[in-house]
Amino acid sequence: MKKLLVIALSIIVVLSAALLLSCQQDPFLSKDEFSLTVGEFVDVAEYVSGDCNVSIVDSSVVSLISGTVLKGLKVGTTEILVTQGLNLATASVTVSYAKTELTVNCQSSPFTTVKGSVMEFYARIADNADDSKEIIWKKNGATVGVGKNYQLEVKDYGVYTISATADGTTSSVTAVCYQEFSSAPTITASQTQISVGSRVAFSAQVSGEHYVVEWYSQDGKIASGESFEFFPSSAGIYTVYALVNGIKTNEMTVTVFGKADLANLRVDVDSYPSVYLKWEGSQSNYRISIGQQTFETDQTQFEITNIVDLYEATCISVTCLANDYLTESDTVEVQTPVINNEQISYLNKKYFDGNYYLTSDQEIYDLIAYALIFRPQAVKGSESEVVTLSAYMGYDSHFSAATLLSKGWSRLEQTGSYSLKAIGKADYGNVVTFELMFYTQGEPEQADVSYKTSYQSLLTPSFSSGYTISQSVAEAEVETSDELYFVVQKGYQPVPVQGSSAQRIYDKATDTLSQILANDMNDEQKVRAIYEWVMWNTSYDYEVVAVSDVNYAVKQPAYYLEGVFDYGFAVCDGIAKAVSLLCNMADIPCVRVVGITDNGTVSRHAWNKVCLDGYWYVIDATWGDSLITINGATFEGALHAYYLKADSEMLTHKENDSSLYPKANHIYDWYDSRCDENATLHVKDSSVYELANSIEYGAKNAFYDFSIGDSVIEREFYVIEIRLSQKAKAYFRANTIYINAAITEVLVAQAVPWAIVGDYLLVMLYR
Repeated sequence: MKKLLVIALSIIVVLSAALLLSCQQDPFLSKDEFSLTVGEFVDVAEYVSGDCNVSIVDSSVVSLISGTVLKGLKVGTTEILVTQGLNLATASVTVSYAKTELTVNCQSSPFTTVKGSVMEFYARIADNADDSKEIIWKKNGATVGVGKNYQLEVKDYGVYTISATADGTTSSVTAVCYQEFSSAPTITASQTQISVGSRVAFSAQVSGEHYVVEWYSQDGKIASGESFEFFPSSAGIYTVYALVNGIKTNEMTVTVFGKADLANLRVDVDSYPSVYLKWEGSQSNYRISIGQQTFETDQTQFEITNIVDLYEATCISVTCLANDYLTESDTVEVQTPVINNEQISYLNKKYFDGNYYLTSDQEIYDLIAYALIFRPQAVKGSESEVVTLSAYMGYDSHFSAATLLSKGWSRLEQTGSYSLKAIGKADYGNVVTFELMFYTQGEPEQADVSYKTSYQSLLTPSFSSGYTISQSVAEAEVETSDELYFVVQKGYQPVPVQGSSAQRIYDKATDTLSQILANDMNDEQKVRAIYEWVMWNTSYDYEVVAVSDVNYAVKQPAYYLEGVFDYGFAVCDGIAKAVSLLCNMADIPCVRVVGITDNGTVSRHAWNKVCLDGYWYVIDATWGDSLITINGATFEGALHAYYLKADSEMLTHKENDSSLYPKANHIYDWYDSRCDENATLHVKDSSVYELANSIEYGAKNAFYDFSIGDSVIEREFYVIEIRLSQKAKAYFRANTIYINAAITEVLVAQAVPWAIVGDYLLVMLYR
């Protein structure tokens, strides 16, 4: 009887719930259907009058962040349950793909003078769109293939338009096989001085056939075609040049006369007690009038801290003055805001990177990132710790506070387990409160690495030494390793707490840089040494990623700087943090990037972008260090295949949000730059010298056109890293010889181990 009674009670509970769902829909929820794209956020609380709680029927379709914010995860439909007191409402949620956007890139240069060259084209469907859509390739309008990539074998001189179409969207690039020009291409202009509203006719002079001309100014690409009319919309000095089949022409300077511009004049109190007047304008001097006082500056900001009283409104006017090509602008006025004591209290409440007076979405994201990393004034519980922080809204956001919190968390992608909550409206004059509950600690647990598999690195670099780390002016106190990498990436001088993990890791990083860098190195040499040291020093922690218990895995050192510097075992997150830390300590801007990779299998990933000579490049020390087998032995590769690459060369890597990271549009051919540095191979005995000579001979005089990378080690063997060129692959195809067979024929007489990995040949040479 007891058993039956339990069953009966269970039935009553189920029926009651069913009646509640079907009968008590309440008008407190103004929307009964939500439509999202994959990756999009929506705050259910925006459609409810008052507080509410939200739960999801199927959390694989959407995830619930910040209590009421939904994020689309995958295509599908589910329901949400919204409660407000005893009232219950339901709504359907449909997640679909974003509109298909397609880009096509050529893996190598789309310009060649070699008949028989093979060009690799890749199509990439934008994030959150359906990348399973069929992609149709066309060459000069004729369909030539289907799939994510297309190979063009250039049999004749000519211009080829290669296009890819998916879901009605088309993207195309132009490829050219041309005879070498008898003289360098140049450009001419009809005039070099004009007024705003006038045009300049530019044309290219090219000594040959089959070419593509692309026009550029300091603002980037502006036109395509053999000639074009330049029609600048504002006064200024413009530098124009062209790329003809990738070859840069002479530059021409055009002076455009007109009226000066001045816009977006505002008073910025965010750096209180310092207060600044800021604006955007033409390159010129500016006149500032405040009451009876007049000032001049050549900057687009001016400090007014001791000039105005922020407790009462003051009218300020700014004028852009005339110069050699500008007439004076219209005068623009602005009133200073009246600041009250509550606002001042939040302006004075500071953390190392800002304050609690918020003036933009980005400042909210920065504050949330700070809270996630530093956990300020955390209140510890039995199984979690809670951080609560309140901030003043000094502007109107387009998003709810909960959505801003969700986006801030999503942008950082900090390792760990969290629960997030936001209270208040993100409107000017309101106070918003963010509550973050942490279920994982801010530092990793100690690890036993004795059972982990360590592989010998195929590369042991030849390092310099004696580097001295410069000190930043702005400082930030740090205690954990995540705090350390975070503040250094932001450009601050870390001040580690004595005896902390941050101090231990910082000391090790300082010692590392002093042992692998020299003060006379250029920035590329420094980045390469850091990239190689991280790969050489670190084994990938395959055991951690194989663990199914995520809560256990994220507590392991592999996800932190400790994995690299304390244990020598790490996964992509720890590796990317280490590259960021070392590069920024060496005064080379570098950021950790998070997203997914798709190389047949989609997975979460972290890598880096680094800035050299004003250009940003992708580097991925995790993928560069993947396992390679030579002569039956397995090594960690330490390849440069993922070193200083453009975004277009890394189509397997998709950033979470491309707006967060600098664009890497510049091509840097690291292998080609090694060709003139054969001394770095450190060839010592005659047989090795002959092998290197034969490879070099093939590069210069035959069809291989190899580029040789330098790898120097102090052990029984070293490795020559060779990239197979388009010429080499074209030759092999033309002669119906497999690459492996052809390379074997070259190397077999030397009796040395070798392996081909993608487009790269590795030759192991014994001393």
